[in-house]
Amino acid sequence: MCRPRLPNALASGWHLHQTLCDRRGGANVFVPAEDGQFLSPVGCAFLGGLIEHARAAAAFTTPTINGYKRYRPHALAPDRAIWGHDNRGVMVRALGGPGDAATRLENRVGEPAANSLSLHGLADRRRARRPPAQARSGPVRGYAL
Repeated sequence: MCRPRLPNALASGWHLHQTLCDRRGGANVFVPAEDGQFLSPVGCAFLGGLIEHARAAAAFTTPTINGYKRYRPHALAPDRAIWGHDNRGVMVRALGGPGDAATRLENRVGEPAANSLSLHGLADRRRARRPPAQARSGPVRGYAL
């Protein structure tokens, strides 16, 4: 249970680290080619899909009432559909960068009962959707989940 009614018990979350690999060579396609970028164009499109479809995907990433109880302002569980580079207060963290084969997205919205096949980021890959501007501090803007 991700939010038990016990004194001094903390909620538990489920963070899904996501990346895509090239079918032919197995290379991580989220790794950006240029300095100053956090993600490749494919990674940005995937991130844009995660943010755009966050509300609809909540049925899969947070399927229980207890999971929704984690979504509170100023809590460790994200309550806004926002992203940031290595920012623990957002829904999706972009980790890594140029030359880092471990570049990935950490989707922090899920709970332990989540469906791990949540690939809604792929929905916008061909559309080359750009993610919104990243959050520079804690969650202040973005739509509520």
